[in-house]
Amino acid sequence: MTFSLFELLLIIGLTQGAVASVLLATSSKNKVSNRILALGVFSFCLFSTKMLFNSLGWSDTPQLRYIPIGIQLAIAPFIYFYLLSVTAPKFTLTKNTIYHFIPFFFMQIFACALYVKTFGMQSIAQQDVTVEHLLYGPIKLIEDYLTLLSIVYYLFKGFIALKQYRENIYSNASDTAYPSFNWLLVIFVLSAVLGLFLLLNMLAELVFNLSATTFLHWQIYFVYMSLLIYCLGLIAYKQPHFQVQQVLQKAIIKDPEKLQQDQLNGIISAFENELHNNKAYLNPTLSAIDVATVINVNQSALSFAINKHYQKSFRDVINELRISEVKTKLKHNAENGQSILSIALECGFNSEASFYRIFKKQAGLAPKAYFQSL
Repeated sequence: MTFSLFELLLIIGLTQGAVASVLLATSSKNKVSNRILALGVFSFCLFSTKMLFNSLGWSDTPQLRYIPIGIQLAIAPFIYFYLLSVTAPKFTLTKNTIYHFIPFFFMQIFACALYVKTFGMQSIAQQDVTVEHLLYGPIKLIEDYLTLLSIVYYLFKGFIALKQYRENIYSNASDTAYPSFNWLLVIFVLSAVLGLFLLLNMLAELVFNLSATTFLHWQIYFVYMSLLIYCLGLIAYKQPHFQVQQVLQKAIIKDPEKLQQDQLNGIISAFENELHNNKAYLNPTLSAIDVATVINVNQSALSFAINKHYQKSFRDVINELRISEVKTKLKHNAENGQSILSIALECGFNSEASFYRIFKKQAGLAPKAYFQSL
């Protein structure tokens, strides 16, 4: 059997996706989140399998023509729950989770019923007539629109959840070891492109009936999906074990914006006193909760006061002090021969990569170049 370039690319993508889903399902890291993502990646693979069957001509055989592997409505919820599982410290799958998969279950039951109804028929024409009497065309069109809406809805909810998580860690945690999940933003962009691609293809079908003359637009779509499957599975598998702690949850205070200016000034004064006199910023795991407890204020009030006074997040303020401490010690480095990394660790950093990134951002030079310029 010979394969076209499209079929080869699709087979490679499906194989890589299947391997990635097995690796994620059996990984000892991030067990809950990786298993959820394994289901999502495997769903991608099943969705692409139907297109491969069509391209190879296997769908022209009665046994495979209506095989029930339409799983596209489950993909977006799986990806969304994966994101929640890596950003929430105590995420668990509950009974309410099942409601997100009701459209998928309905469509899959319908697909299974069609397969059972047409299984014994030896004529494809007879099968086609039978399924059309069962409203296969209109229901399949509804499934396509629901898939598009599902991608938009869960991408939006996922983006909001990730945005809130990132704002939370920057406002309440100085520990640079906390993951910021920049790679998830990349996946969001790639997924948004996939959703846009699907919309354009559906519009092309509706307006121009493009599939009557070519399947190239769908082939490009599924090749792109294969690339997305590969990127998502591989990048997620390579991630270290996430250490998202309960400290990232915001304390509750009603309307911190209504605090008076003298109250805000008092909070900032106590905050700066704790930092400068006690050098609390040298603690690599320092959080807004820790400081708020020491100076006896509410955490959300402290975070609001910091953002309003400095126009910066809690993490940015703490890291500026750490970088200043590093610079001071680098000036004396020639005398004691201490390494730049050991100085960074003494000054509150616990991640080499984040230290170099933050130092270069604030100083405009890499640490080594800065030291040589002294």
